[in-house]
Amino acid sequence: MGIIETFQNIIWTFFVLCIAYGFFAVFIPRELLSLNLQLFSVDIGSLRYCGLAIIIIGAVINLKCYWDLIFSGQGTPDPLMRTVKIVVRGLYQFMRNPIYVGLCLILLGEATLFMSAVLLVYSLLWLLALNLIVVFIEEPSLRRRFGESYDDCHKFSHHTNTTNGNNYDDPKDLSIGA
Repeated sequence: MGIIETFQNIIWTFFVLCIAYGFFAVFIPRELLSLNLQLFSVDIGSLRYCGLAIIIIGAVINLKCYWDLIFSGQGTPDPLMRTVKIVVRGLYQFMRNPIYVGLCLILLGEATLFMSAVLLVYSLLWLLALNLIVVFIEEPSLRRRFGESYDDCHKFSHHTNTTNGNNYDDPKDLSIGA
């Protein structure tokens, strides 16, 4: 991938992030908080500031994943500019969907910081929706695109695994492309 394509992927990822996170992690939670709905009481006192740490952890997870998608996967997290390769390094060697984990951490962090039961329910609904998207849309689509290599890349643990008679000590040893 050339420098122009990489730069395009960076710009597009930044654009999509601003829109998606601006809407789902800032605008909607702000609107939910402004409704002053009280489902049940959540008062955790000073522990609420742990929510800020949770938000930061979620954001760092997502930034690392976007970096890996751009530079290892040669694409973006957006389905319109999909990755060329399956990413099997970074957090992707430990879990299939670390971006979704990062988003849910951000939303749970907001619920904690603002001591909001409504935001807690919102984040749990997101968790449910993302799981349904993964199971019924994303994974079948990736299996169709990458075939057996998609299943192979998720068989090994973060140390050593035997896949089709091959030992992979490092996920980078597994060459997967479109």
